[in-house]
Amino acid sequence: MADRKVAKLSKKSDEGKSGSRRAAATAHTYAQASHQWGESAKEGSRQAARSAEHAGAVASDALERSARFGEQAARETTQNIEAAMKYSSVLANGVQTFWQEWMGCAQEAMQKNVDGLQNLLRCRSASDLFQAHSELIKEEMQVLMDGGSRLSELSVRIANDAAKAFGDRFGGEGTGKPTTRA
Repeated sequence: MADRKVAKLSKKSDEGKSGSRRAAATAHTYAQASHQWGESAKEGSRQAARSAEHAGAVASDALERSARFGEQAARETTQNIEAAMKYSSVLANGVQTFWQEWMGCAQEAMQKNVDGLQNLLRCRSASDLFQAHSELIKEEMQVLMDGGSRLSELSVRIANDAAKAFGDRFGGEGTGKPTTRA
């Protein structure tokens, strides 16, 4: 009976040792799994940090390019408005000069007509009348040709000035060729 008790105790002791070993093995497995999980979590965190850093760099680069584009667009818009204002000013001055010249031509033509009519009224014979009438027509044609020539030259000058003002910004020398932008 004592042997049996000892055997029973020995069996219980072996079972206890076996349970302890199993508990130790389970604890060890659990510890390894926890360690691996921790390492995986750390690696995931590192990858997430790298991804966030990359996304931040991409977003920063996009914002920087967008800001440069916005600055360039604002600068070009300002230059375009300045060129349009210069063009409008040159054109307005040209139109004003043209109308002043046209009024001068009209006034000169009117004065020649008045002078010619006065000469017609002073005529005492048919030959004097024909001579005065011929002179009047000749002078009117000359005034018309001179005035038309002056107005044509003025129109060309105004167009060239306006084209130059426009070309200074868009075509180099008013040639209509687009400028190259860097």
